[in-house]
Order: sequence, then C-alpha cells, then structure tokens
Amino acid sequence: PIVDNMMQTTKKGVFACGNVVHVNDLVDNVTIESQLAGKYAASYSQGKIGRPCRQIDIIPGKGIRYVVPQRIKFYQELHSDVTIYYRVKEPMTNIKIQAVSGGEILAEAKRVRSNPGEMEHIKLKAEKIKDVLQDIKINVVEGGLQ
Repeated sequence: PIVDNMMQTTKKGVFACGNVVHVNDLVDNVTIESQLAGKYAASYSQGKIGRPCRQIDIIPGKGIRYVVPQRIKFYQELHSDVTIYYRVKEPMTNIKIQAVSGGEILAEAKRVRSNPGEMEHIKLKAEKIKDVLQDIKINVVEGGLQ
C-alpha cells in the first residue's frame, strides 16, 4: 500500500506498517513503523486528525528503487521530522543521498557503501520541509564523499 508520514494508507482510517508496506531487513525498523502507525491510528480513532491542508509526494529518483512513505500530508503545521526509508537500485560506494525539492537540497547523507538488500533512511527535518510545496525527490549522487 501507499502510505503517508503517519503510515495511513490511501484508504482513510486504514494504517499499515512493517512487511505489509515493504520488506524490512531489521526488526528495529518494523518496530519504529509499528509505533508510528499505532500512535496515529489512535489519534485518528479519537478524532484528533482532521483533513490535511496539503500533500506532497516523495519520489524515488536517480539510483533509488523505492521510498516509504510515498507522501507527506500536512495538517496546519508539521510538528515532527519525517524519516524516509529507501533502497538503492544497485550496490554503490562513495555516494551521497539527497532529498531535493524545487532545486533546493532539503537533506543529504553520505554513504561509504549502499546495497539494495539493506534498507536505509534519510531524515527530513520538520523546519526544513514545512513550507515545501513541490514533490520531494530522493536521489543518489555518485562521488558524494569527495
């Protein structure tokens, strides 16, 4: 399923996490997703989550196989950072991962080695993305450790 930053699927009120969303390589990642989905499912059931005022998509760019979540929904204000999980398409060394929107680099992380069998993540700080209006693309930049 496609999920947003609260792990809510495209079906309103249905939340998903763990291997239902994507194959996780570490139980730690499943635990983090489960806690996030549970927190927001509880908030939803208590009527604390209204309608989003806007939404942007997270797009797998150059060298990226997939991303989770696939979208960020904004409810008046974004109060928390958003962690984007991804897998690269092929084994790579000496790279930089960038989250880019409208030509602006929102976040980046350097990797000595990346492998498609290992899920990785990049954190988007709430204050950095709160005013973003365009989709965010996650890209591999080769030679990123220079």
